[in-house]
Amino acid sequence: MVDFDPDITEIIFFDLEWYVPPNQRSLKGASLAMNPHKPGQFLLGGVFGMFHPLKQKKEEIKFEHFWLWKEKNEQAVVQKIYDYVKKEWRNFDGTPSRQADLILCGQGISRLDVPVLYIQSMKYQVDKPEEIFYTFCKTKQVDLSNVAIPLIYGDVMYPSNWNQISRRFRLNREKESGTSVWDYYDRKAYSTIEKRTEEEVKDCINFYEHVQRNWMTRKKR
Repeated sequence: MVDFDPDITEIIFFDLEWYVPPNQRSLKGASLAMNPHKPGQFLLGGVFGMFHPLKQKKEEIKFEHFWLWKEKNEQAVVQKIYDYVKKEWRNFDGTPSRQADLILCGQGISRLDVPVLYIQSMKYQVDKPEEIFYTFCKTKQVDLSNVAIPLIYGDVMYPSNWNQISRRFRLNREKESGTSVWDYYDRKAYSTIEKRTEEEVKDCINFYEHVQRNWMTRKKR
């Protein structure tokens, strides 16, 4: 049995942006160009929003931005993101093990965002290895790409991309390819990246709310 204390139960909605240089952008095989172990690739940053779902309205969410162009280097960005997530874990100090763990929520986060945060945190040694593992890997992760599977694919269980989710659930906002961020960075269009990423996090929150309202309430009945 899991307990959901309204004062403790917490979701961090977030989205990261990653840079891939021009000579590594052509895809062969897997449908993902990014690889944190390849030279020339690096974390641009991301947007995070903390939410207490049992006592807070989504309009009250305050967004935190962490960006490479606002810090001295990638290590500083990784450190700030790590400190942000670790700080939220402190709310769980002394709670019984049946209390729901800290939740991370976003689209595609289990494939990209959480592994990247873990790998880069280990690379820069932002904390002891056991603490880094605890901070990222002991969270419960709600990947919205997987949440949508039953209503998009019929023959094979396969994670959905954002535009499939948006069309299926009439969320009225399709997004351009994630690769456009690389071009924005090359052109130093930093404010465009910031705005785009925050909008993507808001999209995730809206989809979460849609699922909560239309699926989970029906199940309770």
